[in-house]
Amino acid sequence: MEAKFNNKDIFEKTRESQLSSKRVYKKARTGSIERAAQAKIERDNSRIETLVEVEEKPYSRLVSFYENEKANLLSSSGGI
Repeated sequence: MEAKFNNKDIFEKTRESQLSSKRVYKKARTGSIERAAQAKIERDNSRIETLVEVEEKPYSRLVSFYENEKANLLSSSGGI
């Protein structure tokens, strides 16, 4: 098996085939560590995109009853 992979004729023919084809050949990720790292990068990118999108949107602030009453008292009394 090793002789087939190291044979120069086979390597050249394989390379010619890859260059002449329309498909882009990529090396497969072999380890689970690489797959996990790639998945983490994709998740992080997705989270960053979502965070940027959320920060761009204006939102209404929920005001509690206490904050509302405090603001009313301060505005009516002229700010003690």
